[in-house]
Amino acid sequence: MKKQRTIKKKIRLSGNTLWAKGVTTLWLSPAEPGTGVVLRRVDMNPALDFKPKVRNASVESNRVIIRNGQFKLSFVEHLLAAIYGLGVDNITVDIDGEELPFFDGSSSEYVKAIKRAGIVEQDAPPEKLSIKKSFILISKGRVFYLSPAPRLGISYVFFHKGLNLRRFLDVGAIFARSIAPARTFASGTFPEFEYPFGVRKSKKLSFPYPARFSDEMLRHKVLDMVGDLALLGKQLAAHIWAFGTGHLQTHEAVKLLLKET
Repeated sequence: MKKQRTIKKKIRLSGNTLWAKGVTTLWLSPAEPGTGVVLRRVDMNPALDFKPKVRNASVESNRVIIRNGQFKLSFVEHLLAAIYGLGVDNITVDIDGEELPFFDGSSSEYVKAIKRAGIVEQDAPPEKLSIKKSFILISKGRVFYLSPAPRLGISYVFFHKGLNLRRFLDVGAIFARSIAPARTFASGTFPEFEYPFGVRKSKKLSFPYPARFSDEMLRHKVLDMVGDLALLGKQLAAHIWAFGTGHLQTHEAVKLLLKET
């Protein structure tokens, strides 16, 4: 029988932010069973907790923002993807700024940190959401379809220079090696900034560094989806077929799941 999981020890990591143009440090710490994921801004007095729930989330300039009243925590999706993709149920993350680091545009640094800390089981069953019927969501010509499955799987169709399809039948088993390293890509909605290797963004959809995968853009869309699914607060057992979806469609699907299950 599966159990809830947390990390074994506290670990620290720092990185440059993209929009705020600074450096943010994070401290990832173990948490008791039933705690869930707690993001805490320790640059505030008193420190302020942010619960990554869909009711507190919004999407602005292609990044996910979590709010607590008038205060916010931005660019949380790559951290949440690492936590959710590795199956960590309980963790506290202290953050000394408003925006999380960009690193290389993927979840790799977060995954490495969590693996260095170690993952341990706890004496409590996991909170799991298993669907018993199929759901379909159509939004702005994009389709998000969920069907019953024993574990989280994602099949993603990405439209760029033709149609691309990739199926991940067990996201948890392959997240660290096949999804987490996929980096973000540029579009006209991003602010001006320097990508790795000093290449500036293009106003068109572009990928300005040597690809880690032939379909790295598609895999990054899956990475973002995993981070958005963390807003469920439970491990999802379902297979998702997604056709060109983004943050907004996944957030809508999360709301639908919480309402209908």
